[in-house]
Amino acid sequence: MLCSLLASVPGAAADAFRDPLDVPAVAASAPESQSLLAAARAGTALVAVGMRGLIIASDDGGASWEQRPAPVQSDLTSVSFPDAQHGWAAGHDGVILHSGDGGRSWRRQLDGRLAVERFTAYYAARMAQGEESLRPRLAELERNHEAGPSLPWMDICFEDANRGFAVGPFGSIARTEDGGTTWLPAMERIDDPEKLNLNAIRGIAGELYIAGERGTVFRLDRARQRFLRVATGHAGSFFGIAGNARVLVAYGLRGAVFRSGDGGVTWSRSMTPAPFAVTAGAALPDGRIVLATMGGAIWVGEGDMARFVALPFGTADSFTAVNAVDGRLLLLAGLRGVHLLELP
Repeated sequence: MLCSLLASVPGAAADAFRDPLDVPAVAASAPESQSLLAAARAGTALVAVGMRGLIIASDDGGASWEQRPAPVQSDLTSVSFPDAQHGWAAGHDGVILHSGDGGRSWRRQLDGRLAVERFTAYYAARMAQGEESLRPRLAELERNHEAGPSLPWMDICFEDANRGFAVGPFGSIARTEDGGTTWLPAMERIDDPEKLNLNAIRGIAGELYIAGERGTVFRLDRARQRFLRVATGHAGSFFGIAGNARVLVAYGLRGAVFRSGDGGVTWSRSMTPAPFAVTAGAALPDGRIVLATMGGAIWVGEGDMARFVALPFGTADSFTAVNAVDGRLLLLAGLRGVHLLELP
């Protein structure tokens, strides 16, 4: 009924719609209880991002939160702080935001409209110099943007204040080596002929890993500057990867958790308490790895991560992120906001 009424008023529909890329995030009531999709530490501060451009931050270990202004209303799916001051958030509509003051203010570096223009020109220029092998990549790029700038970045990761990657669906991957001043496509730098969805990218113990669909994990070969595929033996989608210098854990659909103790060369399946989709993971300072699920469960593994056990937690939520505040306190983000859990 409402759509019919708007259609009958000249210009009403055009006036009603405003592209999320062109309008700032609105002030939210109780922002710490809104839907959040990712969280990160920025030095001693905590930063979480979520739906409709929501960005919130805490300077007191998660006890209180304040909303930070964002220049877009696009959903933000990921956030990365390689140090206390420099941070990036990425999400739908191909948006990438940057903060140089610990998450207090944000400006746009990239969006889907800019990306298709710049990335296409970049590949076309290289092809003009004789790199004909890039023609399929250019075609993929154009195909991915046929419907406009709506494709999201699923995750973003910066190794330091200059070097970073963003990954997304259909093999989308972008890189920067100047802190995001220049973003370039990097689809030719990954062994992904099927153009799989790339769901997460993480720096672990000095290495860089990507987790994707069909049980795929990629590891950056720094000498060749190329992401090489490693076989895990799993056929389902991985939503993320966590770990430390001793063990890697890739997690995903139906409680699937696979571990590797040799940097991703070989993998084996871990025992988990239930077939819930595992949507977040983090390594703790004491060497344990904690996982959070879409069903609201918290699991922790010890030793070689062959087995995970459930931790009691009285708050129901669909978890999207987990971070260690310190050795005993976990920050959890989900569709009902942020939560703190003291570890046993």
